[in-house]
Amino acid sequence: MQRIDIKELLARFMTDIIGSCAFGIECNSLENPNSQFRLMGKRMINLPKLKALKVFFAMMFRKQAHALGIRYNDKDVSEFFMKVVRDTIRYRAENGVRRDDFMQLLIDMMKQHGAGPGESLTFEEIAAQAFVFFFGGFETSTTTLTCALHLLAKHPKAQRKARKCVRSVLAKHGNELTYEAVTEMDYIECIINETLRLYPPVATIHRMTSQPYQLPNGKILPEGVGVIISNLAFHHDPAFFPDPHLFKPERFEDKTFAKNNPNYLAFGDGPRMCIAMRFGQLQTRLGLAMLLRNYNFTMDDCDVDRPLLIDPINLMHGPAGAVWLNVERTVENK
Repeated sequence: MQRIDIKELLARFMTDIIGSCAFGIECNSLENPNSQFRLMGKRMINLPKLKALKVFFAMMFRKQAHALGIRYNDKDVSEFFMKVVRDTIRYRAENGVRRDDFMQLLIDMMKQHGAGPGESLTFEEIAAQAFVFFFGGFETSTTTLTCALHLLAKHPKAQRKARKCVRSVLAKHGNELTYEAVTEMDYIECIINETLRLYPPVATIHRMTSQPYQLPNGKILPEGVGVIISNLAFHHDPAFFPDPHLFKPERFEDKTFAKNNPNYLAFGDGPRMCIAMRFGQLQTRLGLAMLLRNYNFTMDDCDVDRPLLIDPINLMHGPAGAVWLNVERTVENK
């Protein structure tokens, strides 16, 4: 039995996944919690109050923010990721290395690699896409997994059902965590969907009107107006989700429920919905399956009735500070 900060462990796990898939780099954050990728990931997310206010301002007033020189990230953070991308492209070109990852897809779209007119990307565009991939896939999945394990520690019956699901599916696949096995774990998907309903990492969706839009009360929103939609409010509305504050993964056992419910907005909606939705779902399922397969998660009796504290400053809607859970290796028949 060990008591660990599950949030920090999962952040290091996700840093390694994104580093490998987006940049083709082995970050080794699990072995080295002070790796540069892990430190830069912290700098991207954990902003001081004043910086957080500046970023929110920049999101809603882009032209004014640009004129005032407001940066989303500190210069050294941006330079770090630019250097990683530059070094990766140079190394692969000089050594004839190809790798099945996101970075290779972007490299193939550079003009010098045969991309057609109007289809090629510049180095700056590649660096920007890799950076967004890292930002979007690292913190959101870390937050979702952390909240899921916190909820499962509070609800041991659901945790046992989830572990049974993982082990029964793996038994059909030779105990190998293959893509096919992970996607067959239906109850794991229910847990993730319910976690995203209760704790969506992106709690507000920001959009800009592309044309005049008439509201139900008759008023007109002109083109170019910033709009904020609170998916957190939709997810906790009893008119759409009965007993909205209860953890009930079974509500998603009907696979069409999330897909056909316009009030479930964990990944946004429409043509601008989360571009990394499938990747995020896959790595979150994989992490949850790996952990539940062999470990049981509990919390001290004094913590069971305490709500999960949410950080009001962080750009993501996630836990404030460490999330401590008791972790114990299980045996196959438990």
